[in-house]
Amino acid sequence: MPEVTPITTDLASSSSVLQDYGDNCDYDLENSLTKCAAFIKACRKILANPSLMTRGGTITNTLQFDLNQVSEQLKKAEAWYRNNNTSSNSRAGSQTTLVNFPSDFRD
Repeated sequence: MPEVTPITTDLASSSSVLQDYGDNCDYDLENSLTKCAAFIKACRKILANPSLMTRGGTITNTLQFDLNQVSEQLKKAEAWYRNNNTSSNSRAGSQTTLVNFPSDFRD
C-alpha cells in the first residue's frame, strides 16, 4: 500500500493549494493550458512544501494524499502542458525544418 500523508486544511495557504488542485484537475477535459499550469503549481506545492502538510487534525479537516499519485499526476500534467502548448516561446529552438531543393532548382 502506498504511503499516505494526511494534510490538514486549517491554514489559508494549504486551503488555497487544495482549492487550486481540485479546481484545476480537469485541465485535460477542459483543454485548458491555464488550468494545467495552475494544477502543476498546486502539485508542486503539495510535494515540495512541508509546511502545507501537517500531520494530525480532526476527521473534518484532514485529507489524505498519496504523494506518489500526486507525483504521477504532476508528470502527466507537465507532459500534457508540453504537448499542448503551441506558443512560440515554449517551442523556441525545438523545431527543425529540413529543406530539400531539387538539383534543377535554378534552371
